[in-house]
Amino acid sequence: MGGHKNDASVEDTDALTDDKITEYLANNPDFLARNPEIVKSLTAPSRWDGDGVADMQKFMLEQLRGEIDNLRDCAQDVIETSRTNMSIQTRVHTAVLALLSADGFADTVKVVTD
Repeated sequence: MGGHKNDASVEDTDALTDDKITEYLANNPDFLARNPEIVKSLTAPSRWDGDGVADMQKFMLEQLRGEIDNLRDCAQDVIETSRTNMSIQTRVHTAVLALLSADGFADTVKVVTD
């Protein structure tokens, strides 16, 4: 029976409070930078003017801008790859049509060497 009392006090001791979270974040200022996925689930505070207050909106905007830049770079890579593929496809089609129009072995050899 005595163990049940201790269970309740352990829960109270281990419970997260705003103060504990604030203390942890103060002791680990790079926590959000190391865990950017958490920022997406946070509710941004309204803007405050004052000393010592972090502007979470600015932090979140910087994270989103980084993601946008990354997506823009990926899209550009896809576009460049598509253009290269289209160029290669055109060359292959031209070569196949030239081979199909060859009138014998001699013409086929000429098409392949050209």
